[in-house]
Parts: sequence; C-alpha cells; structure tokens
Amino acid sequence: MPFSRRLFGLYPRILLALVCSNILVLASMTVIDQRNSQARLSADLLKRGNGTAQILANAANLFVANTDLRGLSLLARTATTNNQAEYVAFFSATGDLLSAAAADGAVAAARLPFSDLTVGGSQRWMNGYLEITAPIIYAYKPIGTVALRIGTAELNADRVQTVMQSIITALLVLLALSIVVGLLLRMLVILPLRQLSVTAEQIVAGTWTSPRGQGRCDEIGQLARSFNQMIVSLQTRESQLQEQVAAIQTLNAELDMRVGTRTQELQALVNAQEQLLGQIRQMSIPVVPIQKGVIAIPLIGGLDGQRMAQLVENVLAGIENQRAHFVAIDITGVPIVDMQVAAALVQTAESARLLGATTALVGIRPEVAQSLVQLGADLSGLHTYPTLQEALLSSAARRG
Repeated sequence: MPFSRRLFGLYPRILLALVCSNILVLASMTVIDQRNSQARLSADLLKRGNGTAQILANAANLFVANTDLRGLSLLARTATTNNQAEYVAFFSATGDLLSAAAADGAVAAARLPFSDLTVGGSQRWMNGYLEITAPIIYAYKPIGTVALRIGTAELNADRVQTVMQSIITALLVLLALSIVVGLLLRMLVILPLRQLSVTAEQIVAGTWTSPRGQGRCDEIGQLARSFNQMIVSLQTRESQLQEQVAAIQTLNAELDMRVGTRTQELQALVNAQEQLLGQIRQMSIPVVPIQKGVIAIPLIGGLDGQRMAQLVENVLAGIENQRAHFVAIDITGVPIVDMQVAAALVQTAESARLLGATTALVGIRPEVAQSLVQLGADLSGLHTYPTLQEALLSSAARRG
C-alpha cells in the first residue's frame, strides 16, 4: 500500500481523532486536578500557619503581659529556627513592635514591616508569602498581636511537582488508551475494510471475487453482503453490456461512414463561411479613395480588439495600394471611444507615419471629446477636424 494512503487513510484519521479527544479529556482532568491540588495545598499551608500563630499567641501571652522582651525574642527565634515561619513579630495592643526575629538566610522581602496590621487576626497572600496575624489574649482581654510571615516557595514547588505527576499520569493513560483503542479499531474495522478494498481492486482487474466477512452480524458483515449482491448484479449487467456493445459496434461502423460524409460537407461549409467572414471584416472597415493620394476610413459601431487590429491592417494596405499621403479616419459613427480605442488610433497614425502618410481624425463628437479629456488620452500625434470636408481641404492645402 502506498505511504500516502497509509498516512491519510481512515485508520490514521480515526486514531488521531481518538487521541485528540483523549488529550482534551485528560487535559481537562489535569487542569481540574491541578486546581484541586492547589486549593488543597493552600488550605494545608493556611491551616498550618493558623495553628502556628495560635500556638505562638498562647505561648506569648505571659511575656506580653509582663513586657518580657527577652522571652518574646527567644520565642520568635525558636519559631523561625524550627522553620515554622520565616519572620515572626510581636506587637502590643497599641500596635508597637515589641520583638521580632527572622529565619537565617531570609531575604529582605521576608523582613519587611507588617503593613495594615489587623489586631483581631487575619490571613492574606502577599508578595510570595502568607501573612497571618492572631490576637494575644490574657485574662480574656486582647493585649497584643502576633504576626508571622510564611514563605510559599515550598507550596509552589509542591504545585509544580503535582502538575508534573498529573501530566505524566495523563500521558501514560493516554498512551494506554490509544494502544487499546487502536488495536481494537484495527482488528474490528480497518482490516475488514482493507479486505473489501482488495476485493474491489481484484474486481476492477477483471477477477470476480466474493468478499470475506459475510457471516458477521455487525455493520461490516452487512457491508460485505451488500458488496456481494453488487458483484452478482455487476456480473449480470456485464453480460448484458457485452451483447449491447456488439450491437453498438455495428451501429458505430455505419455511423462512422455517415459522419465522414457529413464532415466533408460541413468542412466545405466552414471554408465558405470563413471566406465570407473575411470579406465581411474587410467591408466593416472600408478604405474609400477620395482623390489621388487621399483615402478615408469611415468607422461605424463599436471597436473591439479584432476590429482595431483590422483597422491598422486596412489602413496600411490602403496607403500602399493607393499610394496615399493623407488618411482621414471618420469616427462619427463610433458610439464609445475609450483608452483602448484611443491607443489603437494612435498606433494606426504612427504606423501610417512610418509609410509617409499623415493621419487625421474626423468627426469627434462633444461627448467623445469630453470623455477623451477625462481619460487623459494623448492624441497629440493625430490631426483632428470636425468634418471630412475640412480634413480634405487641409489635405489639399498641405499637398499644394
């Protein structure tokens, strides 16, 4: 089988469609799983941060009540050393900073002062950190606030790892599904269809072969049975066609003789028609001798490409035959003069000038003159006259 048929066949296209659909489904599942994982990791970090803040608040209430800054500093240092937070700060009830400590190696962003400190307790994600505040209660009264800043780098790393695991799992599932579906598709659909294709090629080559798979109960079996019925019908029609072909060949022989005779008659008519058309073309652009050395070309009707070529040909032939030195082209009967017609007139005048003749344009109507001016046609190489009589008088004056 040619490579192009394998590449663009039914099997690759169906398999590609299945793979694309699986990719879409798995991508959607991966995105949903990633979002759920991110929410779960964020909730875990928030829960751990709130627990740490509550523990620090409970442990620091006596220190804040007694204004024991050394104890608060030791407590903050212990929290940052144990990697519970990157920065811990204790504030009084009035918002004054009592003590603070940062983890070893903490960057400058982790050591920034807390802005908009909430005494009651709050959580917010800001600049790559989770900031949590919790009130310090002593004797059922808030006496201060503990604030801690937890870095989210570990959370981002867990997110990346979760995404990679989800992608790998999705790719493995996609590969397994594609292999299973591809094998089933090849065994149940593609191979039977290829067998039917081989049978069709054998029939085209002249070998009548019964297709396989007629005993199947599915759509492929129905297709094979219908294909077999078609073969039987084709065999019957072929025998009938052979009889008809023999009769048609006899009729064709008789028709060939009649067609040959009729073709000769039609060719004679075509030759006569071509001669007549040639005469008509010559007469459509007549060359009228006015006097010695002067000819006139009256034009009537529209000018297409064929008539303009005939105009040049007739003018040059008239100059040569009449030994003319003056040619008057009368366009009174031409309804439209566009750029193409103007160019043909200029070309005719230039050709006549090379043969020693002067060309005059006669009968330009006002609307035609206005159209030529609007089109910007250059007729400087042509002499123009309103009537043929004035053109002839000019010719006589030039000759004198």
